[in-house]
Amino acid sequence: MTVRQIQKARERGFPVFNLSDEAKFVNEYLDTETGREFIENLIEKFREHRLVAIEATAGREAMEKSRKYAADHGISDEDARMLVTGMLGKMACKIIEKVKIDILAVFGGDTLMEIIKSMRAAGVRPLHEIEPGTVISDLIGGKYPIQIVSKSGGLGTEDIVRNIVYYFNE
Repeated sequence: MTVRQIQKARERGFPVFNLSDEAKFVNEYLDTETGREFIENLIEKFREHRLVAIEATAGREAMEKSRKYAADHGISDEDARMLVTGMLGKMACKIIEKVKIDILAVFGGDTLMEIIKSMRAAGVRPLHEIEPGTVISDLIGGKYPIQIVSKSGGLGTEDIVRNIVYYFNE
């Protein structure tokens, strides 16, 4: 479901960045020139659009390519999942350090947990449900006073990104 939701956001003109296999599986990626450039491009788009999506996988073919990359580098499926969610958490912190973000939308529970951990927060306090499985919460503690919109990976309508934007623009 999430792949279709991100594709729908892309079709509607929202900027979408795709993580390379190196970004997903190389812990030091953000310390490389390529990693720093990726973050700077994300920050620039956030400043322009205020809504940017970062996707880990753009469909089944890309997922299989990433699985092969991980296997070729001796990375198990479980370790791969943890590396990807950990990288997304680190990226969120890097972006929030440079750009004022009031609301962060996160798709997938594992990613949410890594972002909470990366932000050194205690958790989230649910406030309201935008649609089934999509919840607005306050971040409890941590370095950044933001709200989190979290969506379970398998839930939500195809137009969830647009619906989130509409919700906050009302």
